[in-house]
Amino acid sequence: MAGLPFCLPAQSQTRTPLRIYGQGCGPQLVGIFQPGKLALTVSQAPKATTGVLVLGLNAISVPLATPGCRLLVRPDLLVMIQTDASGVWKSGFPPIPPIILPVYAQGIFVQVGPTITWLASRGMKIGPQGTLRSTKEDFGNLAHRDADRDGALWAKGKLSPGVLGGSGMHGDFDVRVLGRKTGKKDSAGRTIYEMDAGNTTIPAGRTPSGQAITVSNGRFEFMSFHLRQNEHLQFVGTTVPHIFATGAIRIEGLLSVSAPMAIPDPLARKATKGQKGQAGGPGGAAGGRGGDTYSVTSGKVDGSAGGDLVYPKGHPYSTLFKGTGGAGSKANPATVKGIRYSFFDVICQQTSAGGGGGGYFDPTGKNLGGKGGSSTKNSNASSSPPKAYDFGAASKGGIGIPLQKLKIGTTQASADLFLIGGSGGGGAGTHPVGSIKSSTSYRHPGAGGSGGGGILLLKAGSALIVPKGGAVQADGASGLVTSYLKDFAPSPGGAGSGGSILFQSGDSISLLGIVSTLGGKSGMTDNSGKTGSGFTAVDALSGAAGPGFYRIEAPLLSKVSLKGTFQPATLAFNIARLRVPDHDTKSVAMSRWNDTGSLSSPSFEGYVIHAQIGATKITLSHDPKLGSKANTGPVILQVQGIRLTTTARQPIAGSETPWVTEDVSRLSDFVSQGYRFRLIFDRSLALGLPITVQSIEIQYVR
Repeated sequence: MAGLPFCLPAQSQTRTPLRIYGQGCGPQLVGIFQPGKLALTVSQAPKATTGVLVLGLNAISVPLATPGCRLLVRPDLLVMIQTDASGVWKSGFPPIPPIILPVYAQGIFVQVGPTITWLASRGMKIGPQGTLRSTKEDFGNLAHRDADRDGALWAKGKLSPGVLGGSGMHGDFDVRVLGRKTGKKDSAGRTIYEMDAGNTTIPAGRTPSGQAITVSNGRFEFMSFHLRQNEHLQFVGTTVPHIFATGAIRIEGLLSVSAPMAIPDPLARKATKGQKGQAGGPGGAAGGRGGDTYSVTSGKVDGSAGGDLVYPKGHPYSTLFKGTGGAGSKANPATVKGIRYSFFDVICQQTSAGGGGGGYFDPTGKNLGGKGGSSTKNSNASSSPPKAYDFGAASKGGIGIPLQKLKIGTTQASADLFLIGGSGGGGAGTHPVGSIKSSTSYRHPGAGGSGGGGILLLKAGSALIVPKGGAVQADGASGLVTSYLKDFAPSPGGAGSGGSILFQSGDSISLLGIVSTLGGKSGMTDNSGKTGSGFTAVDALSGAAGPGFYRIEAPLLSKVSLKGTFQPATLAFNIARLRVPDHDTKSVAMSRWNDTGSLSSPSFEGYVIHAQIGATKITLSHDPKLGSKANTGPVILQVQGIRLTTTARQPIAGSETPWVTEDVSRLSDFVSQGYRFRLIFDRSLALGLPITVQSIEIQYVR
């Protein structure tokens, strides 16, 4: 071992001059150290194979080709080693002088086949180990709490789980990473991103597990959720987003589950079949289908009703939701034989009414819902005033539901009561407006009804904030606005009702921006020539839709601040105390970055956690003599390291290590002078008993 530093007096060495660190991938390296004598053994290695013992003055962490395998020593000296028939190599190094500086060692083998496989032991630090130190947190100083990511209750000597938040398994939210940039901006200049809650992959580099996670069920469990002022996030698809944050949710931009804007039938003048109902927002109902033209064999010439409200299974109002979708309008006339012509018996101006608007929340308690569609005389075509047969029968709007009369029990969660998708607008019936006698060119299928607003659940472990300028929307889509010659005059479908938003916080709620669950506006077919597009005397109007519902819940109503703009206006029933059925089983406590005081990088050793489950005091530790490991059960420890600036001792962004669960020593694989911890509480594993933590101590040598 010539060339490495051996020459300090023996009494200066520590009592434990050997320490294993890092993660290996195959062979095991152990050692025995006595004054003047060192013995090393590699076992569980390839049988009868040549490898190398890597020796160096510094630890590193460099990935090798084999997944999970790393070079843990900066090579200063390579010693060839040969295993025996059982895969063991042994060697002693007597006599050696005392060691002046630490020396690092690792056994490495290479197997060559179709691919090259690296097999490497864990690292070993030989020589002076420094002084065992620790930092201890007793939760008495909130300055050490990461409020953006922490949802626990800190009090000196007593850390308790919060009531909301989830696990944080998806890391910090960033729409620039998880959203699809559309290349468009909204009217406020915000960049529009889209996400599908049924198909979003969280990259491996953002999750505490270090593994990529695909979300297909809409449940996002972030550490923090921050939508910046210049960002507009629109959820698309059919899967309802449930957004959890172990800490804070802050929406400075626009977060939307509104129904997509209705679009004209792309087939336009060539269409013979009614337009399909327009889609709702995630969880919202679609609009009804428009009626087919008379030429479609076995077609349905009347518009279809929009979808009823989409409600959770077992809802106590389930029998009331039927009929909340807007009704479709009747064709005018009902058959081709009923077509009549005006303007000297040449041009038809028979028009069907628009579809009815969807209904949802009725704040009046009088079952008022969406508005009906109609056909109406305009100021055009005085030479041929419309006759009664030119006007289509009015359609009905969907009924409204008086949610404020709902009696809430003690066991049903608010998520099972108030997450209701908006209803769809009714489709329009066919009509022949503009048709010329002896021609079928202007017989128009009906437009599809618009979709209802979607569903959004927001659950914050700590603060839930929508500052001034921020907005959360679950609006229904408006009916189509079309014109005679430009769009070939289909009657418009009804508007979709608003959807639902449930705001829940384990601490406080501040809504100073916009919260909207409005229904869509009435659509119109302009046959009047007001836009220079037509000249017949009858226009078609569809029904506007009713508003949706939002609910705001926190443990204390005194910690709810509502100074924003709310559409519809807030009732007393919109605000309530958070109830036990909505509590989450998991909650997270998270610290800010702690400084170990090391100028290089300390050797992380372990931890000691003093906790209590019910009346039983427990100790969790890496040391089996002190307690069980904090990797399963009601309290799980995760730690992460980071490099700090030399003088100001500030975290260097981008230098974060991967999160490690329980095994604090793995931070020694990386260069990090600081660390932070997460304590994940799982009430489901505590048998209904309260969980408290008195202190956590992270140990390291420097």
